[in-house]
Amino acid sequence: KLSVAYCIVQLLRIYAPETPYGDEQLRDIFKLLCWVFQRLAQPSAPTFEICQSILQQTEQVKLYMLLLDLNDPQLTTQLFESLLGAARADNLEAIELS
Repeated sequence: KLSVAYCIVQLLRIYAPETPYGDEQLRDIFKLLCWVFQRLAQPSAPTFEICQSILQQTEQVKLYMLLLDLNDPQLTTQLFESLLGAARADNLEAIELS
């Protein structure tokens, strides 16, 4: 899942500001990103740096704008809960650097 998320974010970066995906596919992508961002709560995990890189690319390309265009409050809330849930005292500095 993590490798798929990384590749999709890279594709979205390449195609920005357009997207090669429809609304339903974008919903699935953001659900996947929620799963990825939940992994940021474990800074000692071997996949933390990949999750951090995905977060960086998401911010740099401003993928959250696509989420807002979907007009899906439940998915938006889920994404923010994933990010806020991952922010802990022991990894806050690493996430801020993202």
